[in-house]
Amino acid sequence: MKRRKSIFIVAIVLVFIMLGSAISYAMLSDHDQYQYFTGLGSEITIAPNDSEIAFSYFVEGEESIYTANVNGSNVKKITNNTNVRDRNPSYSPDGSRIVYLSENKESIQFLHVMNQDGSGEKTLSNNDMHVRDAIFSHDGKSIYFIAMESEEFKKGEKSREGYDLFITDLDGDTVEKLTDADHFSMNHLFLSADGQDIYYSEFDGKEERIYSYSLNEETIHSKPGLISGNLSENQSFYNPNLSPDGNLLAFTEVANESENTRFEYELFLLNV
Repeated sequence: MKRRKSIFIVAIVLVFIMLGSAISYAMLSDHDQYQYFTGLGSEITIAPNDSEIAFSYFVEGEESIYTANVNGSNVKKITNNTNVRDRNPSYSPDGSRIVYLSENKESIQFLHVMNQDGSGEKTLSNNDMHVRDAIFSHDGKSIYFIAMESEEFKKGEKSREGYDLFITDLDGDTVEKLTDADHFSMNHLFLSADGQDIYYSEFDGKEERIYSYSLNEETIHSKPGLISGNLSENQSFYNPNLSPDGNLLAFTEVANESENTRFEYELFLLNV
């Protein structure tokens, strides 16, 4: 009788150990969905002369920046950083440099710039700042970027601060804050054809809107002249980008929600 009781107790203990291990594994797995992922990252950019593309790619959870010809040939890995994930590349106007972000294990993203071949890499931000997106100015001498304080970013929804727009030189020596809006979400930077307006998107609780910041006026416009009033109020603009001549706006929008709750997106092109 005692032996059966002992076996029963041991069995119960083993069940709890296995259950605890399963829960721990699930929690750890959910914490990093890309831990073992191999495949394309979320952003692809094309060089100004259409000669090549730059993109991020995962190999067993490690994300790096690659370049390739537009037909997919001549693929080159141009970043080899350890313990971080490199992503969101964007070319300079002359195609000679690339700005990109790297994410550490705390999910803080840093701003970097390098030559087109991966040489001459410089880190332009520090641990105090979490960077969301970045692009070059039209003259290639500055970088505009979206960021917030890293400590506030770690607080998540409890944070009382938000994202703002900044500008830095290519050495990171001079950083200037352009806005003081504390946006809850702010991303997808792009410039007007003359380089005097910086556009970005933000979710207002209903739709993904496009906002602009005028460098001349030093003012944010919630209804930029880029899009007509009715359309800007009733349309979501995901991943917006403007053609070099400023005549066409490309963006994506949710088309239909399938039965398994996954969203389907369609690509749109708008005359502006």
